[in-house]
Amino acid sequence: MFRSYIKIAFRNLQKNKGLSFIQISGLAVGISVILVIGMLVHHEFSYDKFHKDREKIYRVVSSSKFGDEVFPHSGVPAPLGEAVKNDMTGLKDVVEFHIWDEVKVKVFQNPGTLKSFKSEGDIIFTDANYFTMFSYEWLAGSPPNALDEPFKVVLTESKAKEYFGYEQAREALGNIIYYQDSIQATVTGIVKDHEKLSDFTFREFISFATIDKTYLKKEFFMDEWDNINSYSQLFVKLEDGVEAHSINESLAAILKKYLSESNSQSNKLQPLHDIHFNEEYDNFERGTAHKPTLFGLLLLSFFILVLACINFINLTTAQSSTREKEISVRKTLGSSKKQLVYQFLGESLVKTTIATVISIVLIPFIFSHFSDYLPKDLFYQNYATIPYLLILIVFTLITAFLAGLYPAFILSAFRPAWLLKGNFRMRESRLFFRQSLMLFQFTIAFCLIIGSFVISQQIRYGLSKDLGYAREGIVNIHIPWKTRHAQKENLFQKLQSIHDFILISQGGQSPASNSTLSRVMEFPSNAAIEPILAEFKYGDVHYLSIYSLKIIAGNPLAPTDTLKEVIINETFAKKLGNEHYEDLVGQMLKIDEKEIPISGVVADFHSKSMHQPVGPVVITSDQKYYNVIHIKLSENISNWSTALTKAENAWHEVFPDETFDYQFFDEEIASFYNSELKLNKLLNWATGIAIFISCLGLVGIVAFTIQKKTKEIGIRKVLGASISGILMLLSKDFIKLVLIAFIIATPIGYYFINKWLKNFAYKIELHWWLFVIPGIGLLAISLLVLSAQSIKAALANPVESLRNE
Repeated sequence: MFRSYIKIAFRNLQKNKGLSFIQISGLAVGISVILVIGMLVHHEFSYDKFHKDREKIYRVVSSSKFGDEVFPHSGVPAPLGEAVKNDMTGLKDVVEFHIWDEVKVKVFQNPGTLKSFKSEGDIIFTDANYFTMFSYEWLAGSPPNALDEPFKVVLTESKAKEYFGYEQAREALGNIIYYQDSIQATVTGIVKDHEKLSDFTFREFISFATIDKTYLKKEFFMDEWDNINSYSQLFVKLEDGVEAHSINESLAAILKKYLSESNSQSNKLQPLHDIHFNEEYDNFERGTAHKPTLFGLLLLSFFILVLACINFINLTTAQSSTREKEISVRKTLGSSKKQLVYQFLGESLVKTTIATVISIVLIPFIFSHFSDYLPKDLFYQNYATIPYLLILIVFTLITAFLAGLYPAFILSAFRPAWLLKGNFRMRESRLFFRQSLMLFQFTIAFCLIIGSFVISQQIRYGLSKDLGYAREGIVNIHIPWKTRHAQKENLFQKLQSIHDFILISQGGQSPASNSTLSRVMEFPSNAAIEPILAEFKYGDVHYLSIYSLKIIAGNPLAPTDTLKEVIINETFAKKLGNEHYEDLVGQMLKIDEKEIPISGVVADFHSKSMHQPVGPVVITSDQKYYNVIHIKLSENISNWSTALTKAENAWHEVFPDETFDYQFFDEEIASFYNSELKLNKLLNWATGIAIFISCLGLVGIVAFTIQKKTKEIGIRKVLGASISGILMLLSKDFIKLVLIAFIIATPIGYYFINKWLKNFAYKIELHWWLFVIPGIGLLAISLLVLSAQSIKAALANPVESLRNE
């Protein structure tokens, strides 16, 4: 019997090729989208699921409060780890580690060849407890003793092979690794790289005791309680029955013991499973996944699949007028309603199976086209396994059942005697249901178009708004960390000799940067003003000129190489309680117990994206923070390439072993909106898919409507009806649906877009035209689809349709 159903299903496929193509195409697109999004969501929720007792593992995070603002930190003060070990109970394990990046490494490879690695990362200082708390497989070495003394290091298998070139990683045991030319460590253990997804991608583990024996003790602020850095991490594993809130109370008691009462620092526990998703805290600088976005994408892909299923239902029920006699004959010959339901569900299964196969073929193309928007370690090949194949089969069966259930019951319910007399007429309730489904399709399409249009307008606003500085034709060259002052000066002198550079300056980060260096400042002349946390920008006398920052009171910075005076922005000046900026010039600010005069006030500029309001900013000179050379290029763009080539040559004369690293300033500003740009592109694609699927359904429905009204059109033409009149006859019901969908979608779109815009401190106004333009666009597309088929019907010779009457 089942074989018979499948055979009939394939016959109907061949008989109705156009309809089947539309149904299968829509389903294939919908299924491929939900499969890729499903892979993405599953991937993001799979991080660090393999650690033993993972639900008991927490990271200790910090926060600092200045006025009404709270600043979260993923790191902790370096001494907190030792205090937790000594003063707290209820903990099974305590692990502290310090992250070390941009490290020069040298090793002697077999047979004694010295090999250098310029800038290594994923290095941490820790102890054996790290491998107790987090799950690693040991390949060589003794876990308890591998890190029990200074100058020992454990490597992952891949790192051991990369450094020493051995075929068997365990052969690296006993070899020496030289860090920063001054620290040497012996390889005492090899662990296997994580095969499952993890945010803990560290590959070198140096014994924690090494810090106390080297200059790193000072650099890591090992004895300073009031210094918090993201590279200082602390993890704890709770004893059975111990609650997180009790540990939070114990942490507060420790801070009270070791810090003054005026200190605004606090600590709390962050669950291990939260690290991959919580954007408030740093995720070892690897970036977090955004749960609302993931769920939003999943919902979006579900809607797209629903649109495809609606097409399937609409087109199948619309086709019922051409299958009534087939159904009547089958019922007359003894087919039961149950058998007919199975037959139509079988047809649905065949079409859905074909669509699923096509969607699988599309997945590599989707991964290739959207590689910038997918995690680098997400591979569709990882899902080519038996468990996922079974899930796909179940998913296909469910989709086929849901898409085919309603048409199956509708078609199988026809009365044969009534149909064989030629009295078939679609019931009003069924017509209303079909129109409701189409209305839902167009409402979703409208919402997506409105969202995509408004988001693109907000991004354009952020990139085109006057941000308070020049941004075109400016290049930033980043100097290697720990570079000597003489080398900086040498490079600076060489770059000054390049004629295509209009102006050149030494300084810290540019006026707008993802990096932030902030310090607390006091205003001694008014004790009522609370300490102000200000973002610091460093630059020499040409820094303001390169970026066209406008001095509105006082004077620019005088030539100096230390912190002797500061320029503040308007926002800072207002916080000091004086909007007469000239009165602030010469007054003192207290920084690190040292009083520094205000030399000028600069007009406000956006140091961050439009998400954040302009905050207090200080600009000053202090050469120890100079790590960027700022260059204003000539107005002749054709000379830029040559000038940068000369700059690279000068760079290699000073830093022969370092990579030439530069960035255009306007590109750095654009990077502020990377997530919005990605969201906008994804939304554009989703909108395009929704419109494509909706129009596919519209094509099919209009085709069947025209088929049913062929004789009516012929009679109207014979009686003198015009082409425009016939076009209106065929289109008016569909145009009504599009207009109603627009009316429904507008308030829905307004609600969600308004909610999204609340993430921006500076945003566009939601004018009426932002909704009307997308509405006109979709209406135009719909009219184009309708007209393409309706005009063909209106131009047909009426004799052909009335020949048999």
